[in-house]
Amino acid sequence: MKTYSVAIKSEKGHWLTNWNKYPSLQDINWEEVKQFASEGYGYYYGHNSSSLCSSRTRTVLFEKVA
Repeated sequence: MKTYSVAIKSEKGHWLTNWNKYPSLQDINWEEVKQFASEGYGYYYGHNSSSLCSSRTRTVLFEKVA
C-alpha cells in the first residue's frame, strides 16, 4: 500500500523524512509541520514512504529561497 510521509529540508539543504506513514494527506498536521520546518517541507509518496529519498517521489509544498 502506498503511504505519505512528511519531508523536511534541513539547514544544510538535505531532505529528511520521518518515521511516520499516513494513509492520506489529511491525516498530517500541516500546522505543526510548518512551525517545525523553517527551510522547507513537503511529503514523500509511495510504497514504504518513510524510507524514500528520491526527488521523484517528493512533493515540495514550501522551500525557503536564499
